[in-house]
Amino acid sequence: MTRIESQKVVISKPAEQVFEFFSSFDNYKELMPSSVSKFTSTADTCEIGIKNMGSLPMKIVKRDNGKSILAEKNGDAMFNFTFEANVVALSETSSEIQLILNADLNPMLKMVAAKPLAGFLDILLNRYKDSL
Repeated sequence: MTRIESQKVVISKPAEQVFEFFSSFDNYKELMPSSVSKFTSTADTCEIGIKNMGSLPMKIVKRDNGKSILAEKNGDAMFNFTFEANVVALSETSSEIQLILNADLNPMLKMVAAKPLAGFLDILLNRYKDSL
C-alpha cells in the first residue's frame, strides 16, 4: 500500500467546524480543482473523476468523534484505496488537518500517479484554507 499524504495545514477555525466540513462529501465540490472532470456526491459518498487518472468512487465508513474521517473505495476504481481526513485541535480557535490516501498502486502506476495525487490533496486543503 502506498501512503500519499498532504501537507499538514493550520486552519483558523475550531476543530469541530473543520471536522464538520470534511465529514460531508457534499462540501468538497467547492474545493475541486480544474483537473477534476466529474464530481458527484451525497453526504456519505462521492465519485471524483480526475483527468487522465480515472475515477475515485468512495464512501465514508467511519467518523471518529471530531478527529478523523475514513472513507474507502466504493465501486469500480483503477485500484483499491482508503481516504482519511485527520483533524487536530491546536486551540479553541485553530486546528490542523491532513488528508491521507492509502492506495494499492502497482509500481508503474505509483511512478505516474503518486505525485499528482499528493498535489491533489494539497490543493483541496489550500482551497479550503483560502476560502476562509
